[in-house]
Amino acid sequence: MRGLSRPASDVLTELLDAQKAALLSGDIAALTKLEAPLGLAFERLKRQTISDPVMLRIREAARRNAVLLKAAQSGLATARLRVSNQMSSGLTVYDAQGNSRSTSDASSRLLARR
Repeated sequence: MRGLSRPASDVLTELLDAQKAALLSGDIAALTKLEAPLGLAFERLKRQTISDPVMLRIREAARRNAVLLKAAQSGLATARLRVSNQMSSGLTVYDAQGNSRSTSDASSRLLARR
């Protein structure tokens, strides 16, 4: 098992840094793979005596990742809403000036070739 001979605080710090990198890059697969090791590292940390500065560093890293995770969740929710709105609004067409118009209204259901 990875890191059992190393202090839990070192392993946890490394995993939190990896989680930060995955959050910043949008690597969902890496985030999924980190879930179990992070849980184990936190459990190991409970059984060890940790100095206040080290604990503060871990707490700040976890807080930072929580902020990043919330931002990622918000971004995904916004993207999901936009996609949903676009799918329900019909086709968007553009005129020669670049102005857009949705073709979802009843009058635009008939297309004519001119």
